[in-house]
Amino acid sequence: FNFRSMACTRGGFLAVFILLCVVAHADQQETFHEELLVRPLADGNLFAHLQFTSAIQFNPQNTSLNHFSLFPKPVAQAIQKFGTEHVQLTFTQGRWHENHWGAPLLDAPSGVQLIASFLPSRDAKSEWKSLIHALSGMFCASIDVLDETKSVEPQYSYSDLLRQNSKLEQEKERDQQLQWQEELMNDLESKMTERGESVEGEWKKMQNLPQSSKTFAMNRERISKQRESSPPSRLFYGEMPEEAVCTENLTPWSKLLPCRSESGLGRLLHSLPLYDSLYHSMGVTMRYSLPDHCNSVETCDSVTLELIQTLGVVFRTEEMEEIDIAKLYSEPALSGCVLSNDNSFVYVQMPAEGDITVSPATGEKIENSPLIATSFPQYPRLH
Repeated sequence: FNFRSMACTRGGFLAVFILLCVVAHADQQETFHEELLVRPLADGNLFAHLQFTSAIQFNPQNTSLNHFSLFPKPVAQAIQKFGTEHVQLTFTQGRWHENHWGAPLLDAPSGVQLIASFLPSRDAKSEWKSLIHALSGMFCASIDVLDETKSVEPQYSYSDLLRQNSKLEQEKERDQQLQWQEELMNDLESKMTERGESVEGEWKKMQNLPQSSKTFAMNRERISKQRESSPPSRLFYGEMPEEAVCTENLTPWSKLLPCRSESGLGRLLHSLPLYDSLYHSMGVTMRYSLPDHCNSVETCDSVTLELIQTLGVVFRTEEMEEIDIAKLYSEPALSGCVLSNDNSFVYVQMPAEGDITVSPATGEKIENSPLIATSFPQYPRLH
């Protein structure tokens, strides 16, 4: 054997393998940023909303998602395996009092809520059941009991989750309406001709009808045709109001963060202050984001897979003269995740009425907005 030649050959294979890995990984771009929104409420309490956004951009035609730096691998594997295009899961404890706190930033019912839409090429009903079992294990929750008695297939609600590109969808809908109108007119004219009626005379009669009658006739025809050709549902909704939210759900949720709970705003995820609050809602959204020229994940050459983790909490602060944001979470100070590339911010939404000051006064007022943005290492206190 020529050991030197063999070593060179193995070295060549290794170099080619590394080059292929680098090229494949170059098609993927990962980002992560974290934000904390603080909003004083009218009754003296404080609403704090954490949001962590992880994203990975890739070409689904050429790239298989196997290598990750920031994006959690279990999430990418679940999205690809079950063919989902949008998943929204929330764990909520307590009730949002809209009369005292205003409109919620993200609305969610008490207990567990799951909404999912699937790609057109997948067997949505079968994938829905598989997705439920996967999420149940991923978040240590009893979601696997979400059967047909606790879930529905909406026909009209949450339809925005199926519209991957609103601009192209609007153009497609306009084309369909024109096609339906043309088919309707041709059908009416043929029936008039069969009955020996004057087409021009009948059209003049129809023009004198009220607009509501003409619209009703056209919509009736359009809806009947749509029902005849409507494909199986790709959207599912499930709700479990009796499901208790506990620490076992928070721990796996925090492990999806690049910095876990070791640094950054993830350090604020202490269970005691969160579950002792007036209200808290923890959510996770997994979805595809498409560029303007694409209308389908399966045919697009560049898509962005996003994971948005949210945690909204209402703290009891009505008797506090000074509010230290970090201490509300049982932390001495706030810090940014080292992997966020300085994309860590705290926003304070100033109320329209009331005398509240923020210190240190190093925040930047956002134009045309009641928000004050503060980057680290500074963090705000409310007086």
